[in-house]
Amino acid sequence: MIISILIIQWTQFYFNSQEFSFEAICIDEFKGNAGGAKYQCIIVDPVKKHTVEILKDRRQDVLIEYFKKLKDREKVKYFICDMWRQFVDTAVNDKIKMY
Repeated sequence: MIISILIIQWTQFYFNSQEFSFEAICIDEFKGNAGGAKYQCIIVDPVKKHTVEILKDRRQDVLIEYFKKLKDREKVKYFICDMWRQFVDTAVNDKIKMY
């Protein structure tokens, strides 16, 4: 719980989606307690070294909804994630056309 609180406080200072580079997107899950979900999802811009977003859940429908709203997503060259199936499936999903 302390880690979740620290992440929330940290991201209040480091969110900056307006300066997203679109060179690459890093995505991973972490154990938290937001909105009843066991895991949240963090999206990071590794080029500009900042947090872009923390999503309330790591479910694929939440991920797809987020990426559908992301402007210029087709410019992303690299989608960096672990092998969790929902991340991989989201990256190649026709609904968001990231690749």
